Parts: sequence; structure tokens; C-alpha cells
Amino acid sequence: MKTSITLLIERLDIEIGSINDDCSEEDKHYRAGLKGSRNLAKELLEIEKQQIIDANQMKTQEKKQKAIELAYGIYWDKVKDFVDENGWVVKRRYNPFTEKLEIDRTEMLDLENIFEYKTFHAGNELSVRPKSLSGIETNNGWISINSEDDLPKENGHYLVFNKHNNTVDIDYINHDYDSHSERWMEFNSHYQKIEKPLKPIF
Repeated sequence: MKTSITLLIERLDIEIGSINDDCSEEDKHYRAGLKGSRNLAKELLEIEKQQIIDANQMKTQEKKQKAIELAYGIYWDKVKDFVDENGWVVKRRYNPFTEKLEIDRTEMLDLENIFEYKTFHAGNELSVRPKSLSGIETNNGWISINSEDDLPKENGHYLVFNKHNNTVDIDYINHDYDSHSERWMEFNSHYQKIEKPLKPIF
């Protein structure tokens, strides 16, 4: 889907291309002005793209944060001040130099049946998070569709989550990008490419 700035650049390119090199001095000045306008429009387009990227990153972070909150459920109020960007909470931290526990939240997070554990810093730090957050670092390989910039850039076979969280197998046709991009934006929320498996060796 083309923006108004993109359409403006296309119109300027057509207008610039319609002026021959052997034109009058007046037309040359006019063409120079058009090129200046095109350069300014391209700068504005880059700014617009960056703003969209920033907005989409913020949306993604908000969705991720909401997923972490939902995973902790009734325990969220207890841990919300200690959770990192991937849902980990430090349960115990031992300082080998002072030989003391700097952090001990054992009673707060003593729920082994719903938490997974991970050690950091040579085993001196034990962190926990809900098992349902396992794989949140990569969203389990799914790419969230927030704008056209998030859509697939190449032909291939993709597994898609539609807006109702059902998975379907589809082919993505790159040469019909404009019409397909609108359909992807309308019906799908996430996708990941299905890689073709290697042939057996024996």
C-alpha cells in the first residue's frame, strides 16, 4: 500500500523525466526545483518509515509485556517490579565475594509446578518465570504483522496465524505484492516460513 509521499515521489519522477536535457533554461531551473522537491520528499519518506518502525516496535513490546503479565496471573502484583524483558525474575542471588544472599524471594516464587528455572552468572543467580513464557525471546519463531514492513519479502511456503488464531498453510506470491499485502494485513496476525527439509543422506 503506497503512502501519499510515495505517490508524490512517483509523480515528481514522471515530471522530471518528461523534461529533456536540451530544454530551455527556464525548464532546467524548473527541473532542478523538482529534483529538490523529490529529495525532500525522500527524506520525509525515510522519517515516516522510521516512525512506523518505532511505533510497531512499541506495539510489539506492549504485546510482549501483556503476555508476561497474563502468564503470571494472580502473582503479577508480587513480581511486577522485578520482571525483566523476557519474563525472568531473580529468585535468589548469591554474592561469592561476601558469601551472602543479596536477593532471596524463595517464599514469593516457590511454585515449582508452574515455573521454569535458569541459572545465571556461573550459577550464583537463580531466576524463574512461568513455563508458558518459554520461547518468548523469539515469540516461538513467529513474526508479528503490524505493518507492511513486517510482511514476507520473498516467495515461499508460510505457516500463518489468522486473526482468529487458526493456522493455515499458504503460498506467498511476491509479484502480486500490493493485493496480497492487503489480504495479509486484513486476515493474518503472525507468520513463519516453513523451511524445506534437507534430503536424507542414506
